[in-house]
Amino acid sequence: MTSSKPALVSGRNARKAFLGCMALAIAGTSAAQTNTDNYPHIGFISIGGAQKYASAFQTYAAKFQMVIIGGDWEAWQAGAGYSKEKVISSIKTQSFVHTHVFQYVNLNSLYNSTYASHNGFPHWYNQVSARNWWLHPTTTIGTPVTDPQSAQRWLVDMGPNVPVDPSTALGPYQWGAKFVNDLFHLGRYSGTSSSPSLDGFFLDAVMIDPGNGGSGGNGDWERIGTTQAHNAPTTYQAVMTGERSFYTYLSTAWPGSVQLGNSGQHFGAAVAGSYKSTDPTLYTQILAGTATLSGAMQGGDFEHMMGKSSSVETWGGSAAMQQQYRTAMLNFAGAKMMLFNHDNVQANGSDPVTFNSYGQPSSWSAAWQGARYGITAALMNNGYYFANSGAYDEETTSNHRWFDEYDNAGAGVGYLGQPVGGSLGNPQSGAWSNGVWMREFSKGVVLWNPKGNGARTVNVGGLLSPHGHAGLRHIAGKQDTVTNNGRAVTTVTLRDRDGVILLWTAP
Repeated sequence: MTSSKPALVSGRNARKAFLGCMALAIAGTSAAQTNTDNYPHIGFISIGGAQKYASAFQTYAAKFQMVIIGGDWEAWQAGAGYSKEKVISSIKTQSFVHTHVFQYVNLNSLYNSTYASHNGFPHWYNQVSARNWWLHPTTTIGTPVTDPQSAQRWLVDMGPNVPVDPSTALGPYQWGAKFVNDLFHLGRYSGTSSSPSLDGFFLDAVMIDPGNGGSGGNGDWERIGTTQAHNAPTTYQAVMTGERSFYTYLSTAWPGSVQLGNSGQHFGAAVAGSYKSTDPTLYTQILAGTATLSGAMQGGDFEHMMGKSSSVETWGGSAAMQQQYRTAMLNFAGAKMMLFNHDNVQANGSDPVTFNSYGQPSSWSAAWQGARYGITAALMNNGYYFANSGAYDEETTSNHRWFDEYDNAGAGVGYLGQPVGGSLGNPQSGAWSNGVWMREFSKGVVLWNPKGNGARTVNVGGLLSPHGHAGLRHIAGKQDTVTNNGRAVTTVTLRDRDGVILLWTAP
């Protein structure tokens, strides 16, 4: 994910941050311990571009159930000329779907001393420097370790063996949690206002392996006088323990909050064998949902699930994608508000199918098919579908994505209602008929045909609504009127890598 801040506003350059993991701390009971948002779940992240979040953005955001905004620097309000509360309350006032709004933040690394003026959180930088909370090769000796994602940044050691702040008795990530809560939620810093309508924080880079898929991130995470590898079991434990303290602090400081974290990709990676050779115990714990970080968060994000050469759906196939999806959801608690992230979706609903040797798309799905395939894949579990252009900038109109499947061609978001009881309504883990997956909802049925299954025909004539009524029909769409033609059906033929949403004729 790219998080960028205009230099004239923030005083720091744009930063590319891979959202290997993120976290949100969500207030109140709006997203509550059990999720009451109706389906399909849809959401988005907008942390690029101007990040002013003015009236046009507010109106667009109000259509979604889950929205993450940026403007993650201390001087945002002074530069914008209005408060985040004005933005958030406007979104919620216009919303008919109880939109949840979260503030993006990142604490795992900071611009180093040479580029310190670029830091959007100078109070956080000053605190880390004063307490020497940097990750060093050994203890506090030597230049701090460089962030594997940016040569201009140093990593913060959030591990449990780092000395606490003497005035607050808080460790690094607890102090960081207090800082962002005071800054964005409570408005206790000069030039800021409180945001009582804010639902929580979206914390980037909540990692299990600080190397984030590479070989960097080696350092003395335990502060014991030696360098530990980024993929050593002790490093995993130190990092996860420190990150968990962020959530523990907020659960007390912000009563009733729901905490989410973008550990989707890191939890899901266990399915592909990550951690298996370096820490078999952790590998087993993640698959069982019992790791140190498991259950600390109540949702998050699985970035790049589809639409890139590096996406699990590209290299591992549809079954592997769904297995990683399920594993990530297993490791979240409560509301499980996780974004199902689908990259490079075009305005006409087409998405990349194959890629060249440079990782660039070389072929595309048919118009509308890619988005339909993506949202029906997301509906096999409880995630929030996010079709993005690749920019993570939802202020720019050309980046907006809206498809008939989002709101039944204008009938309203959440038109599928809730999943039915029993196995047919539970998150799915395998095919229902002829290799095609199916999940039932109170207002309709979702079919998903995985990549590689070929064109398939399934019989839906025997399916009954929750009240025992037979009969299903297509959405009466405005985009792909060939597929979403409004007609009643008893059989459906799906192309390879496709899906469809059908509605009960008599719920």
